[in-house]
Amino acid sequence: MNMTNTSGDSSSNRIDISAEFLRKLELLNIISRKVFTGKMRGERRSKKRGASVEFADFREYCWGDDFRYIDWNAFGRLDRLFLKLFVEEEDLFIYFLIDTSPSMDSGMPNKLLYAKKIVAALGYIALANFDSVCIGSYNSDLRIIQHPAKGKAKIFRVMDVLNGITSAGLTAPDRAVESFLAQKHRHGMVFVISDMYELDGLKRALTLLKFNGYDPVALQVLSPQEINPDLKGSLRLMDSETKKFVEVTVSGRLMKAYRKRLDSFCGEIAGFCRKNEIGYYQGITDVPFEDMILRYLRKAYLVG
Repeated sequence: MNMTNTSGDSSSNRIDISAEFLRKLELLNIISRKVFTGKMRGERRSKKRGASVEFADFREYCWGDDFRYIDWNAFGRLDRLFLKLFVEEEDLFIYFLIDTSPSMDSGMPNKLLYAKKIVAALGYIALANFDSVCIGSYNSDLRIIQHPAKGKAKIFRVMDVLNGITSAGLTAPDRAVESFLAQKHRHGMVFVISDMYELDGLKRALTLLKFNGYDPVALQVLSPQEINPDLKGSLRLMDSETKKFVEVTVSGRLMKAYRKRLDSFCGEIAGFCRKNEIGYYQGITDVPFEDMILRYLRKAYLVG
């Protein structure tokens, strides 16, 4: 799955987000699937699916939502499922764990750079709402490179941290999450941003986070070359992580089998997340970045 004959160079690219786009981000909140009780009253009010007494809004029920917050009166009238949203006051901790294995440093546009831009945008949304933001990178281990910070002014530090992230090492998301849990962080949302080729380890990592009281969100980043490879003839491909080579003859039949396997692979990830009530979103790097944040992540109810 992570074979490639091209590689982007994320180390030579820096995150570039316009001031106009940042102003748009200030109007958004990150939406948690779980309500966390903070040690202090939060500095902002946000819409959460929780047990607050103050009703805010309705939205249509999505697979995996907590059925306790379904409005059954509306269902009786309209024969459609709607979920109640509430205003919740809390101090929310948001963690971003970025996969930095070599397979992420590939594709055009580059997957690792795109992942860092996602974290920059979501991080700014959180900072603008006085949520606490923590950033870590992982391959076979975890490295916390930005400890919890609050306030919009911290975005400059966050950008510097993200621009310094480079790829290296084999990926082991379950070992990284074990290290994260051993550090006994405050409960909150955990965004795991990866191409998710280490599927078994990813499933275990997400399960560990959920079992230990966190709200995990899986953000899968793929390149257009992985979705629709432009490969023909006899090729020698290298696995970007193990550095092993394989010789293949690319035919229409092989490409059809590849796309079927990719669909099955991504479907397995999505199905696992639905079954375990874990947030999931797939982003393709050729989707304009602003559209991905302002349209697609809003549609997925990750921001609102």
